[in-house]
Amino acid sequence: MSEVSQTRERASTTLMPSGLTAAEEVFCQNIVRGNNQSDAFRAAYDTSGYKEASIHRSAKAIMDKIKIKSRIAELRAPVIKKVQITLEEHLIKLGQLSDQAAAKDQYSAAINGEMLRGKVSGLYVDKVESKNININGSLASEIKLSRLTDDELTEYLRLTAKASDESLDGIKVVTDV
Repeated sequence: MSEVSQTRERASTTLMPSGLTAAEEVFCQNIVRGNNQSDAFRAAYDTSGYKEASIHRSAKAIMDKIKIKSRIAELRAPVIKKVQITLEEHLIKLGQLSDQAAAKDQYSAAINGEMLRGKVSGLYVDKVESKNININGSLASEIKLSRLTDDELTEYLRLTAKASDESLDGIKVVTDV
């Protein structure tokens, strides 16, 4: 057995303070560094003689362990905390950018910044208006226009125009295509 294999063999059985084996800890560290599961497995264990499919299965089996997932979350926590942004910080930064834009007479950018601050704060609500038109007992949203008779299509167009306060004067329904 090579020296690397012996070291990895010992690492796979030695318990760390985290309660994981040294190999499991190496696996977790590699996952947090951005390696995929198979590469993390190769870094942590002696894979000589393994087929690729076996490496993938073994890596997945280790990744599925609760203690491994917990350790990865624990290792990622300080990084996540460091890069997290609060609503207050976000609003302050948007305000600063808006002020800088206004100071440079870039009023459009300053107004957009203020609008975005308002949206983030919940001051603005995007409204969507929906109108349903009832034709012969069915809602227009449920009707396939190709199945309407000429009279029904004309009525649909009349009601649509009425709902949108527009006139259909001058619009002709063509039935022969």
